[in-house]
Amino acid sequence: MIDKYLVYLRKSSLFKGLSSKEIKTLLSNSGYKFIEMKPGDKYSFKANRYVVVLSGVVVTRVTNINGRIDTLQIYSTNYNSFISDNTRIDVMNMLKYEAKADTVLLELESETFASDDTELAVLRQRFLKNAVRMQSETLSLRDIRTWCDIAPTAREKVLRFIFHISVQQNSDNLVFKETRDEIASYLIIDTSTLLREMRNLKKDGIIDYKGKRVKVLKPDEVIKHSEFRRIKDEEKNTEFFTIK
Repeated sequence: MIDKYLVYLRKSSLFKGLSSKEIKTLLSNSGYKFIEMKPGDKYSFKANRYVVVLSGVVVTRVTNINGRIDTLQIYSTNYNSFISDNTRIDVMNMLKYEAKADTVLLELESETFASDDTELAVLRQRFLKNAVRMQSETLSLRDIRTWCDIAPTAREKVLRFIFHISVQQNSDNLVFKETRDEIASYLIIDTSTLLREMRNLKKDGIIDYKGKRVKVLKPDEVIKHSEFRRIKDEEKNTEFFTIK
């Protein structure tokens, strides 16, 4: 069973730096389970598990006060792939994780990680370092999502996302790993709205793009416009929100 998914395991950040042999050794001495999901299948959160998306896409959704169902979080091989760890007590355990494509999850029991074998203990320590790093990255991405979500307009949501990716990739020549639908869902806007704002940014000369490749033509404009400013109109004695 491990060999069937080895190509995914080797690509997962959870096993970064581990050889195929080391991955097999680690899993063979731990309680693990591969879970295959079809679109629409649900996964229930479980405590004391390391859960990672090896392929496909899983989302959690929430119904807002207006009755609209929004995507709360996206988990994929490119984005927030780490769902849980052994210390996480998640209030979201009342929600279901739903597959949006053919998906494979790895569920690894953390309670089986104690061992008196020195070599295995060292191997598991390397694994745990990856797990801690992935958890930190996941929490960081959630903070970025919140920062994007509170933007007052769809345009600023997109600009903040572009700014985040430019910082993440340390470049003005960007590659969006996510699909347009995933990005739109992440920003809680319609895909048509995302495409419209991208076209407007291109028309304004701030970015250029082709497919998943985006070139930031005016980095200063992205930084400036990705900040939310409250401006007081002294003449009209009113306050309003604007992108400046």
